[in-house]
Amino acid sequence: MALDKEMLKGLFKDIGSATASKDANYPRAGQYYMRIESVNTDKNRKKEPILLVHLTCLHRLSNGTSCQYSGMEEHVVGEELADVYKMQGNDYFLPNVKSMLTAILGLNDAGTSDAEWMEACIEMCDEEEQPLAGMVIEMQNREVLKQNKKAEDPDCFYTKSSYKRTVPIDEIDKVLSDEVKERLFPQEDIDAILAAQEE
Repeated sequence: MALDKEMLKGLFKDIGSATASKDANYPRAGQYYMRIESVNTDKNRKKEPILLVHLTCLHRLSNGTSCQYSGMEEHVVGEELADVYKMQGNDYFLPNVKSMLTAILGLNDAGTSDAEWMEACIEMCDEEEQPLAGMVIEMQNREVLKQNKKAEDPDCFYTKSSYKRTVPIDEIDKVLSDEVKERLFPQEDIDAILAAQEE
């Protein structure tokens, strides 16, 4: 069940004064083009409010060797994943959201008021409108060794992710194979977006 607007306003009330983080926690290392499928709010098993960004991997830019500590595989094309943000008791929540909105929407502290930051956050969470759905972003994730930990130690690392930019549709059109387009991003959808941009 989505969180109501008044609760969202309370959770995002300090977004204007937050400093955008350069990194945000993310599931697995690598560099990717990810399509945002939806942005939702909910509560976890502990009844804590969470923000979920649902993504699909469209293209991998990295060479498959990024997961140096976990031993896991990088995300593969077509893989669906969710980035989950705990919205309370998390010092990184607002900086990570600000980082995401800066990269995706081009917002910045110099030209964006507290009220505009709040509006962007509330709109981002709109369950019906889903304004970020369909946008493709470039993400670079890396595993970082924790202080006073050795690579062989269990739980020795954490994953940090940088939101780089929104990827232009003509760039996506060039890098995706016909097979991937057919399966994940039909050419007619790409052509419609390109046509709309030319109007």
